Amino acid sequence: MASTFRHSALALMAMTALATPGNAADPKVPAGQHPGGSVIVLLSTGLDYTRPGIAAGLARDGEGELVGWDFVDGDRMPFGSDGTAAAMALLANAEPGGVALAPVRISPSDPISLGKALAFAAQVSAKLVVVPMATAGKEPWAAFESAASHFKDLKIAVANCPRATGDVAPRYPHDLGLANVIVTDAAIAEATSPTIAKAVTAALTTGCGE
Repeated sequence: MASTFRHSALALMAMTALATPGNAADPKVPAGQHPGGSVIVLLSTGLDYTRPGIAAGLARDGEGELVGWDFVDGDRMPFGSDGTAAAMALLANAEPGGVALAPVRISPSDPISLGKALAFAAQVSAKLVVVPMATAGKEPWAAFESAASHFKDLKIAVANCPRATGDVAPRYPHDLGLANVIVTDAAIAEATSPTIAKAVTAALTTGCGE
């Protein structure tokens, strides 16, 4: 499976790398090996993969390289801070060896990056895509919606944040109405397992901080 990761995502990654220069300031991904378990793609604006608790759970290919991508800088170093809490929650609540985290950095101001992220997840045969974020406007999710509709077998768990009484305004991607966008614990468990669902729910909750 590890060799499949390397070859299946190669074309998409190469195209993006040609379009963007990368960021030399990002720290290198710590050395490591694939931890085993189900590959879970986490979409965020970046995370601190240098933290030991995260580095140990990163999905890797057969050469120990990160299975993940930065669709902002066009490299294999999806570094940032906003996704760190979600990554730590996911891995801390998963059984040892139960989850392999594949981090993907996107930019909410670049809707195309959201669509590319789902294409990447499909190419690496991710068990689930976790999206711990939500917006009131639908426009940023246009490419995401198109990609999710295309990759119908790809299961996508999104934040289902509590709302104030009487608040019926739509939240996206929660309210896109796509069959493969799942929001309940039961649906996540059915797509993965009860133990993975617990970890995923913990990660999604971090996107409801305010």
